[in-house]
Amino acid sequence: MNGLLHAHSGLRWVVLILLLASIITGFLAASKNKPYKKGLYAATMGFLHIQVILGIVVLIARYFPLETPMGEIMKNPDARFIIVEHPAMMLIAAIIATVGFSLGKRAQTDAKKHKNTAVMYAIALLVILVAIPWDVNRLF
Repeated sequence: MNGLLHAHSGLRWVVLILLLASIITGFLAASKNKPYKKGLYAATMGFLHIQVILGIVVLIARYFPLETPMGEIMKNPDARFIIVEHPAMMLIAAIIATVGFSLGKRAQTDAKKHKNTAVMYAIALLVILVAIPWDVNRLF
């Protein structure tokens, strides 16, 4: 179980770096009207989806079935963050990024493709940064 948690914690850095690279690349490529190539965007999407799946597995393996009633969990800010808020926000971020990837592929011009993807990835990154448990003590 700890191996999965460490993999999930470590993979976050790969996802964050790929998102940043995709955002910067997207805005630069849009401003220079470069041809749209989805390689970096697709890699980002793949690693983000792997991260979400790992997170779901960690959540289920570590916390379910719940030993504490949900009402009590909701009263405890740390437990609520880990069991409810973090997973919900990460799913929302993954959905935003996935929609951005799809919008990017379907846009009319290359510049618009890059811009759509970069904007949605930036929004997803902001949600992810808010939802990451930066305080490691919350996890243990």
